[in-house]
Amino acid sequence: MKNLVLICCIGLLVVSCKKNKKPLFDMFEFSFDGYGTSAFSLKFTQSDTIFIKEYFSYYNYDTSKNNKTYFALLSNNQRKTLDSFINKTDFQKFDSSYDEQYTDGIMYRFYFQKDSVQKIINVRSHHVPKELDTLYKWIYFTKGSLPLHQIDSTIIFHHTEGFEPLSIPIELKKFTVPKVVN
Repeated sequence: MKNLVLICCIGLLVVSCKKNKKPLFDMFEFSFDGYGTSAFSLKFTQSDTIFIKEYFSYYNYDTSKNNKTYFALLSNNQRKTLDSFINKTDFQKFDSSYDEQYTDGIMYRFYFQKDSVQKIINVRSHHVPKELDTLYKWIYFTKGSLPLHQIDSTIIFHHTEGFEPLSIPIELKKFTVPKVVN
């Protein structure tokens, strides 16, 4: 009987420890400006949901979708990968800016907050720590693979002050093949 009570107590302790897992961040946001190709901001939540502000996308011929807000859902594997990146990345150790003063190219910004740590990292350079470069590429390509669901809500991004897309999207026109007369 004592063994059964002990086993139940240990089992309950293990289950309660898993449920009280401390979040990896209080706030994690990312913005990207591809200088004429696309510009967006992402807000990651503690769950599988990401909120997205799509400023514009060169790849989207429907300009009515510009300046819209969306949400997307990460798969379990994508969420585990994100958690792994955040767990391994010590945002405090990085400089606040990696900027080579390009007049074109891409720029992106990370905003990380946990407990008393708050860090904004601006990147517009080819010389950036590998951890940040790898995380940026994973976020960029993951965002591109997710189905977006439009919402009519305003999402507050805490890191976007001063991060306005550098570029204005190129006016797009669909190419139509001209008729050939023989």
